[in-house]
Formats: sequence, structure tokens, C-alpha cells
Amino acid sequence: MNASGSARAHPVKEPLRSGLLPLLSPAPLAERLARALAFHAPAGAEALLESETPAPAVLDACWDAMTRDDDPVLAAVARRARALRAEDADGGS
Repeated sequence: MNASGSARAHPVKEPLRSGLLPLLSPAPLAERLARALAFHAPAGAEALLESETPAPAVLDACWDAMTRDDDPVLAAVARRARALRAEDADGGS
């Protein structure tokens, strides 16, 4: 809420917001991917949902594609989210 008592507008507007939030969510991987696919489903993306744990090479290819995206906001968020996930996998060190 802001000083006037009304809800603040989210800084990221739709439809980009719907595509970014699943990437940053703490939800399980399959749920995050399903929500992200509703926003953007490149060829072959549905294969990610066939397994509870996609092959590391598939995930790396997805992260690589997002970090090279033409949209600088998406690319920056993907780089940060990827780095945070790598830190989590390393035990937060």
C-alpha cells in the first residue's frame, strides 16, 4: 500500500510480469516451467515438463537462451536468477 492507502502498481507490467515471476518463484521446478510456458513456449519447451527433473543439458540450454534474449530486462533477470540458483545448489557459499 502507498501513503494514500491504495495498492501500488507492480513495476513490471503484463505480459512480461507473467513471464518473469515463474522464473523467480520458489515453487517446484515443474510448476515454474508450466507457468513460464504459458507466457512463452519455444519449440521443444513442452519436453521440459515430461520429466520432474529435466536433463542438466536441457536446463542449461534454456538458461543460455534466456540470458541471450533480445529483451535486456529478461536477460538480466535470467542471469541473476541463474546465479542465485547456482549459489543455492552450492549450499549458499
